[in-house]
Amino acid sequence: MHVRFFDMGHKQFLNQYKLGEWNSEAERKEAVAAVRATKKVPFRSMISIIQNYHQTETSKERVKARMQCLEELLDEFPDPTLISPLVDLLGIVDNVSREYLSRMLKTLYQKEFSSFYIDALKSDSERVRATIKEILSRVGGRTVFEQLKAKIEANSYPSYKEVADIIAEIAGHHAIDILKRIAHGKNLDDRLHALELLANPRYMKLRKRKALEAAYEFINDPDYNIRVKVVQIIEKYGEEQDVPMLLELLDIEEKKNLQSVIDALGKIGTGDVIPKLLPLLDSAHTGIKMSAINAIGMFEDERGIEPLIEALRDKNLLVRQRTIEVLGSLGNSPNVRLGRLLVAMMKDRDVNVRRSVVEVIKLIGDKEKIWWKLIRYLRDEDWWVRERVTEVLSEMGGPQILEPIVSLLDDPYEVVRRYAIEVIMRLKDKRAIQPLVKSLRDPDWWVRERAVEALAALKDERVVPILNKLLDDEELLLTVLQALQGFGHANSYQPLLQILDHPLPEVRIEVIKALDAINTDKFAESLKVLINDEDKQVRNLVFELLPKYRLTPAGVRRKSFEQISMALLDQMLVDVKAKGGEDLIIVSGNKPYMKVRGDVEILDDHLFTEEETQRLLYDILSPTQREQFEELNDIDMSYSIKGEGSRFRVNIYKTRSGIGAVFRVLATKMMTIEELQLPKPVVDFTQLR
Repeated sequence: MHVRFFDMGHKQFLNQYKLGEWNSEAERKEAVAAVRATKKVPFRSMISIIQNYHQTETSKERVKARMQCLEELLDEFPDPTLISPLVDLLGIVDNVSREYLSRMLKTLYQKEFSSFYIDALKSDSERVRATIKEILSRVGGRTVFEQLKAKIEANSYPSYKEVADIIAEIAGHHAIDILKRIAHGKNLDDRLHALELLANPRYMKLRKRKALEAAYEFINDPDYNIRVKVVQIIEKYGEEQDVPMLLELLDIEEKKNLQSVIDALGKIGTGDVIPKLLPLLDSAHTGIKMSAINAIGMFEDERGIEPLIEALRDKNLLVRQRTIEVLGSLGNSPNVRLGRLLVAMMKDRDVNVRRSVVEVIKLIGDKEKIWWKLIRYLRDEDWWVRERVTEVLSEMGGPQILEPIVSLLDDPYEVVRRYAIEVIMRLKDKRAIQPLVKSLRDPDWWVRERAVEALAALKDERVVPILNKLLDDEELLLTVLQALQGFGHANSYQPLLQILDHPLPEVRIEVIKALDAINTDKFAESLKVLINDEDKQVRNLVFELLPKYRLTPAGVRRKSFEQISMALLDQMLVDVKAKGGEDLIIVSGNKPYMKVRGDVEILDDHLFTEEETQRLLYDILSPTQREQFEELNDIDMSYSIKGEGSRFRVNIYKTRSGIGAVFRVLATKMMTIEELQLPKPVVDFTQLR
């Protein structure tokens, strides 16, 4: 018979509490209600069960249920005598249980019992101290503050990190003197932590100056780490009146802390500190040099500009890159004019300087109309500088730059003409058509080719007749064909058709693409002629286009447009596999045929000549395989159809009657017993053990 929980005594409840096997949340709550009704809860026994079972408990649900019971009962019957045993539990339970205990200890807290919590801060367990810190930071008040202050004065704790956190959280800037006392202690971690709290604006926002004055006591501390913290506090809270102290440190502070001093000067100093910072740009220490660059960049003061530009000569890439960023930032300030100095630096012999200057100009934009001064640097001996100047001119020059750039197309130096074309190409200004046409007669091939590309980039139909006339220029032919593909203009149809039989296969391919771009059905018959082109790539392209023009390759039966898109050999192999064939056999002077379950079946009525057979088979051989075949008159290999997942074992051979090949279809998966249709005795045999 089911025993209801409210009929149970404490012994039965505790047994159930230990096992944690309530069948539902409702049953657990019923058990809690039953104990609550007794008004005398066995808290000590419940805590003992947690002590004995939670460390080895495997069920998180049982752990959670026990803690819920304890918390619910403690909410109704708060018992301050439980504070110590609950604190003891903090060091041995899991994280989930610790969260429950934290809430319970907050519930039990009263200022008259605060000493129990404060004593727990002496615990060897970091988890205990962390939990008590979190509790007292939330519920502690003046009583906790005074007690902790007394403990600190009596040197009662081995570590003061948690104590300092609680005091700062409770008292804010009122904790400055206590934090200062901790910072005078012997434990370095405690001292640094106290200074970190003094540096935290969240606590010191109402007394930043007082916090700074407290930190000043440690400015000459023998420990480098302490001095770094002090300087960081000066950087956060300091004012102009603190600058002299920092300047004194520039002369006496060791390298480890010098960067912090420089950073602080950049934050609270004025342009008047620049002369003191300039010598640091020559430091052998990269970090110090970088900090000095950053600090000088904080001031919109022209006294720092030339030294920063000089820093572009530095051999260290990181230093140059940071200088570029700082100068770029300064260049965007309304109070600083960099243009004249930057252009002057473009004449520098150091290529790193010229490169860096271009990067700075890109960052500041066309603020000072310096683009026209940059044009001359298209003649720079360094290609990188020419490339970057080209980018800058293209990005910020705009329409106004076209005329001076066009004038460079007559420059005697071909490199200048090349980069002028590059700029024009990126500007895409249609006013450039005539100058570009003129450049088509340039003696430099590269200029002529880029002029064609620049004309195509304009996307203006007036360019089409010009490009059509250039189809006779063998040097520019491929570039012109690619340019015409971008137009697909009907006026190009006849000129393109006339060179469809060009001897070079790469040209025929580009002609086909250009004609296809015109998208006219008139092209269909011409395309069909190319099915048997001697070049494999041309044939493949033709087969890809046939479905678009509703054509089927002559002489080969096809069943779908997917098959039409394949090369001739691949199509025959797909046919063989689709019909359940085992082998495809191709022999010169014969029709292609296949073997199907031992029978021979003609695949196509076309008689393959010796030349056709060799071309068909040589297309699938690598140069090394061709050499091997020609030497031995026989070769074994494998072949697969891309995208089809079909694989074949191949034997190509040569006899007196000519060349031939056998393609054996390979299975792509293992057949099941059912698919093999094996006799029952064989099936039974496979089941024997």
